[in-house]
Amino acid sequence: MAFSSGAFTRTNGTNTGSTLWNADKVAGTKITSSNHDTHDQDLADGINATMMKAGSNFHATSSGTNVVVVTLTPAATAYTAGQLITFKAGGTCTGAVTVNVNSLGAKAIQKLGAALVANDISSNNIVTIVYDGTQFQMVSPAKTPVLSGNLSDIAALAVTDSGIITGNGSAFVLESGATLRTSIGVGTGDSPQFTNVTLTGDIVSLSNADVDIAPHGTGNVVLKTDLVSLGGGSEVGHISSNGAYDMKISSNSGTNSGTIVITDAADGAITFAPNGTGVVSVGSGSATGHLSSNGAYDMQISSNSGTNSGTIVITDAANGAITLAPNGTGIVDIQGSMNSSISSTGKALVFGL
Repeated sequence: MAFSSGAFTRTNGTNTGSTLWNADKVAGTKITSSNHDTHDQDLADGINATMMKAGSNFHATSSGTNVVVVTLTPAATAYTAGQLITFKAGGTCTGAVTVNVNSLGAKAIQKLGAALVANDISSNNIVTIVYDGTQFQMVSPAKTPVLSGNLSDIAALAVTDSGIITGNGSAFVLESGATLRTSIGVGTGDSPQFTNVTLTGDIVSLSNADVDIAPHGTGNVVLKTDLVSLGGGSEVGHISSNGAYDMKISSNSGTNSGTIVITDAADGAITFAPNGTGVVSVGSGSATGHLSSNGAYDMQISSNSGTNSGTIVITDAANGAITLAPNGTGIVDIQGSMNSSISSTGKALVFGL
């Protein structure tokens, strides 16, 4: 038998090649039992050599846990790169493992270039290894996979409730609480802080909790829209101060603006305060303005919250009177182009033209 560069050449001891029997015929050589035996054994040797080269189709037995001894039948005569060996594990490894095949010498068994660890090979598992020219690499799955780079960092992290994996610039770490909030840039308190957040849906609180929008320091909440709608669509919308404080409504953040102030107190007033010489206008500008009491009650107009003030009282009733009542010795003064007036001291009525 001749083997060269992965190819076998047949021989019967006299002639070689693919036409060796024809060569015997041409030479007048008779077919003999010895030539047949030589030729057939040559084929058997070639088959065995092929099996040795591939490292497969062996009957293998093994023993040991971290120092594994494998016996192949037929026996391997050398380690060859690409040689594939499968055996049934005789025990469970507790760390790095070596294998010695047919007393050819101990070689390390690795997984992707890394040493095996405890339980990578379990008793009675079918293990497949391949020789890379220096050591054997485990082809069958190891119980503990090899993780490279940052995956190893992640695999080593503890599993904790509410922990989140984040990068610290050099590795992945497990963080939670204020440390995590600092890392992802949302502040250190229990209330996260965001910059330029774009929302496409609703902000919904859980368990009927309030939704607080709290600017930092002297910052304000600015709603950049033409319309702000309040209420759930089936109930009254409600604007209120946060706690026992007055509520002020103004324009332009209060600059050159009149105000409406709702005083927080029992019997608290609602104060309309135009800016400068401005007025309080009632009506749309294209229809009659209408000022009315809320319900079947008289309506009273006075100054200084009624202190030292005359009053105009519109009585709520059919044929109800309108009472003009000056304070003290005050008069009702009606002025026009002719400077006419009606005045009264409470005892006499005076007309003047």
